[in-house]
Amino acid sequence: MSIVFAQAIHHGVSLCGLRTVKGNVLYLDYETTEAKMRRRVARVDEGLGTSGVPMLYKIAQVPLVNMVEPLQELIIEHGIEFVIIDSLQRAVGGKITDEEGVGVFFEALKALETSCIVIHHTNRADEMYGSGYIKADARNLWRLRSVQSETEQQLSIQLQQEKENDGPGSGSLGF
Repeated sequence: MSIVFAQAIHHGVSLCGLRTVKGNVLYLDYETTEAKMRRRVARVDEGLGTSGVPMLYKIAQVPLVNMVEPLQELIIEHGIEFVIIDSLQRAVGGKITDEEGVGVFFEALKALETSCIVIHHTNRADEMYGSGYIKADARNLWRLRSVQSETEQQLSIQLQQEKENDGPGSGSLGF
């Protein structure tokens, strides 16, 4: 879903009936390979009906705090307006339960001075794990879940807003 969000924003196309604002996107990937990502982006573009230059993609191997200056330069050079970080566990660089490490991550994130989505995975029981500072430091928190579909041929997802610091919340969205 993060690739779908990224490409929809990058190309300025609506997603599940929601309008997006077109903007250059940087996808900072701690989890996969460039070859796999190219295949995934091609499939997403086909589904969205988009083509052209894809979002900017960068493999990340060190904690975000160690990449701030080069990322700031990349953001300026490419006019990046939106960053997706996949995923928090590796971007923190230490134990996700460590309050100090999580705090340092969020300070590094603020230094990028652009809108960001940070992907964080739940455990098998659908519980967010890690320091309580994850939820405390996030400006917004959304949980993405698959929900029971009417048919096996249909994917149903729910976005549930769990935190909103900047105004009234949106509640739940279903697609």
